[in-house]
Amino acid sequence: MRVVTNDSLISKKAAMVRNAMTTGLVLMAMAAVMAFSQRYIVYAYASLLVSFPLVSWGARGATKWLRSPRPDQVLAKTLKSLDHSYQLYSHTLPVDNVLLCPKGLFVLHVTTADGNITCRGNHWHREFKLSRLLGLLAEEMLGNPGKKAHVEAKRLGRFVAGQLPGTEVYVQPVVVFVDPGVQLEISEPAVPAVLAGDLKAYLRDVNTSLTPPVFKAVGKLFNDQTS
Repeated sequence: MRVVTNDSLISKKAAMVRNAMTTGLVLMAMAAVMAFSQRYIVYAYASLLVSFPLVSWGARGATKWLRSPRPDQVLAKTLKSLDHSYQLYSHTLPVDNVLLCPKGLFVLHVTTADGNITCRGNHWHREFKLSRLLGLLAEEMLGNPGKKAHVEAKRLGRFVAGQLPGTEVYVQPVVVFVDPGVQLEISEPAVPAVLAGDLKAYLRDVNTSLTPPVFKAVGKLFNDQTS
C-alpha cells in the first residue's frame, strides 16, 4: 500500500500542542504562586482562565499529534499488507484520512474514544465511568462519529467535484476506532463503523468499484495536491 503523509503539518501541529500545554502549565503554576497574595489574586484568576483552555486543547491535541502511534500511523500499519492500488492520504487533503482504491473512495474518520460504545442507527452511546472524569480535559468526546464522518465525506466530495467537473465519485464514510480498549456493539449503523483491526476485512467485503479512468483521475488529483 502507498502511504502519503504530510509530515511537515504534523510537526507544526505537534509543536503547537507542546507549546500550548507548556504555556498552560506555566500559567497554572504562576496562578498558584500569585494566589498566596491578595494583591495578585485577580491576576491569579486571569491566569487560570487562560491556562485551562490551553491545557485542555493541548491535551486533546496530543492524542492526535503526539500519541505514539498516532491515529494515522495505526491506519497505515493496519492496511500495510494491501497492494499498491490502495493509497492512504493522511493530513494532505481537505479531511484527515482518505483511502483511494479500486473499490472506491473512502473517508476514514478516526476516533480514539475508548470504553464500551454502542450504536443503534444514528444514535451513539458510551458507557459512563467515574474514572473517566479524571481525564475529562484530555479525553476525546465520542459525540456522533457517524455524523462527523458523513460531514467529512461531503467535504471531500465537494472538493473532488470542484477539481474534476463531470466526474462522479461517491465518497464512502467509515468510522474507525483505533483504541485497543474499545468495545463496540453496532446495530444497523447509519455510517459503517469498525475497529482498526477489522478495517481490512471490511474493505474486502465492499462490493463497490471505481472505473479505471475515474480511479486514475482522482489519484492524479490527490497526488498533485501532495507534490
